[in-house]
Amino acid sequence: MDQNAFVRELEAYQSMLYRVAYTILRDDDACRDALQDAALKAWEKRSTLREPKFFRTWITRILINA
Repeated sequence: MDQNAFVRELEAYQSMLYRVAYTILRDDDACRDALQDAALKAWEKRSTLREPKFFRTWITRILINA
C-alpha cells in the first residue's frame, strides 16, 4: 500500500476511529494521541495487511490495542 492509498483509507475512517477511541478513553486529548499512535503503528506495519479491503478492521484493531 502506497502513501496516498494509506492516507485516503485513514481519512475515510477517521471519524469512526475517533468514536471507537472515545468509547474506550472518554477524553479528547487521549483519543487524538491514540489515533496518532495507531496511524503511526499502522504505517510502520502496513506490509502485514494482507487484503486492502480489510483496512478498516485492521486499523480498528491496531487502535484498540494502542
